[in-house]
Amino acid sequence: MNNNEIKKALHPFDRLEEWSNKYDFQVQIYDGDYNIYVEKDGVDLYSIGGEKTLKDAVDRIIEWIERVNRKVLVTEDKEVHGE
Repeated sequence: MNNNEIKKALHPFDRLEEWSNKYDFQVQIYDGDYNIYVEKDGVDLYSIGGEKTLKDAVDRIIEWIERVNRKVLVTEDKEVHGE
């Protein structure tokens, strides 16, 4: 099992916990749908809704977080290397 497979096998809340030092999360379960809201310093950044399982909702949030943070890392790397 590779590192990515291990992360996906974690309980969905464990995956959110990995990012809790950077973001605040609100999880809402309403009428069988899972909604997750992402905030930072009181500012709404992103949300998803209507997922039928907690795992699907967390997967979508983690995809967004990884995409956003990958862009930040690339930008920081370019600044460090003077590109």
